[in-house]
Amino acid sequence: PLPESNQISMLLQGRWEMVMISDSGGPSEPVPPGVFFTFQEGSTVALADCPGESGIPYTVINGGGALRVQVAPDSAVTWQLLTLNQDTLIFEEGSDVWTLTHRGDCAQPVQ
Repeated sequence: PLPESNQISMLLQGRWEMVMISDSGGPSEPVPPGVFFTFQEGSTVALADCPGESGIPYTVINGGGALRVQVAPDSAVTWQLLTLNQDTLIFEEGSDVWTLTHRGDCAQPVQ
């Protein structure tokens, strides 16, 4: 089960490294090391490893079952949450499934 919607932003905070992707419903394949998503205070996400600036805004929607990510002023995508805990984030965008592993916060070296 997913956490309560009021816990999602707190659980997401920190750096997440993509480890697997299933492209267009195909088999899961490993991703080369170094592809990071950094979730920051203020409900933003950066597609980088601990950037100095804020990322793009996201909103928890569907009672905590999804994130609406504002990729441009007039464009957003929905990340349907499949798994979220202190170690693992799995979400679906369209027919792609992304698997990420939590790597701590930006003050810690990658583990």
